[in-house]
Amino acid sequence: MSNIIKKKDGLIIIDEATKENICSLGNCSHLCVDCANGCPNKCVKVEDYEKKTIDKYDFVTDGYQIVDDDGQVEKFIITRCENFIKDIQYKPTKEQLDNYRKLRDKMKTAYFEADSIDEANIIQYQMVQRKQLFDVRGSMLSDKEAMQLTKRR
Repeated sequence: MSNIIKKKDGLIIIDEATKENICSLGNCSHLCVDCANGCPNKCVKVEDYEKKTIDKYDFVTDGYQIVDDDGQVEKFIITRCENFIKDIQYKPTKEQLDNYRKLRDKMKTAYFEADSIDEANIIQYQMVQRKQLFDVRGSMLSDKEAMQLTKRR
């Protein structure tokens, strides 16, 4: 029978892994996934190829493990850690996104030697249709939009 090893405020509690005990743990989120230190060269726990029991990591203050009869760690969830630093995801502002779009349009216009972004989109669409250009995202224009732009010329 597997065991549950819980760590709460640094204290270790070992209990038998019954269905009730496992369900009482709930679906805790694992901090290492969102931690800026969650890479092998910054965290001893992440670096360890073979996971140790939770009591071996002093900086882990809360969490739990499910360990089988052979001592192998089946599940290891950390819910509080002294070394945790929230990983900040970069999100561009609306102004930055607008600037990226303008730059993309300028580059596209230059690449297709077009006078406008509409003309560049038409050339791109036509080249994709003739299989002269491989576009992994698909053409920027639908068939209907391309026909409308072509008629305007």
